[in-house]
Amino acid sequence: MRWRHPVAGEIPPDVFINLAETQQMIVPLTHHLLALIARDAPTLQKILPAGSKLG
Repeated sequence: MRWRHPVAGEIPPDVFINLAETQQMIVPLTHHLLALIARDAPTLQKILPAGSKLG
């Protein structure tokens, strides 16, 4: 997961996760991420070979 900032470009998780935690945004961010995973999982299952590892 990356935060695409319009000026700074891609900001890695080790930078924005701490900010999200201190600003009480980590739960909404987690919910958003899980929603994206649920949305994309069926497509990924169709295009990736069984047993594929991401990351």
